Amino acid sequence: MDKQEPVFLLLDDTICEKTKPSSQADSPTESCGYHFSHTHGKTVWGHQVLQLMVKTRDQTYPYEFQLFHKETTESKIKLSMEMIKRIPSFPSPVYLLCDSWFTSRSIIEAALSKGIHVIGALKTNRILYPQGIRIQAKEFATHIQENETDLVTVGNESYRVYRYEGALNDLDHGVV
Repeated sequence: MDKQEPVFLLLDDTICEKTKPSSQADSPTESCGYHFSHTHGKTVWGHQVLQLMVKTRDQTYPYEFQLFHKETTESKIKLSMEMIKRIPSFPSPVYLLCDSWFTSRSIIEAALSKGIHVIGALKTNRILYPQGIRIQAKEFATHIQENETDLVTVGNESYRVYRYEGALNDLDHGVV
């Protein structure tokens, strides 16, 4: 692996849905539970799994999978932090990619303590503090002028992007 080639860690959770609850099954499936599925927009029966994948160039490898039990596991955040702590050092830059559910202060600090940069999604209700003023990201976006943005093209799509650097709720400094 080239020392300049970045390593991407992909952190996410998923539900392996089962067709019927153990109470209705002839052979109950061990460790299943009810979990909210964002894909289906409702609670489903199955296993919830937290996974960490490693991606370099065009190769992706499963690094760690943990079964999440609502009754016995403290939280997905704590479980994620433990997984991050077990990541070995890499000679090249490392980036943790995650959705908005995992862009919490504790996950970001766990990653930074290992020299890992976090790239995560933010919900539009996330609080920013431009010039010290507390405002939701969606409200702040209405004040951004087109001449303050840059045009970025990905494939056949073009987007206007704006860089915010400063305080966020629970974080003294971040880049959005």
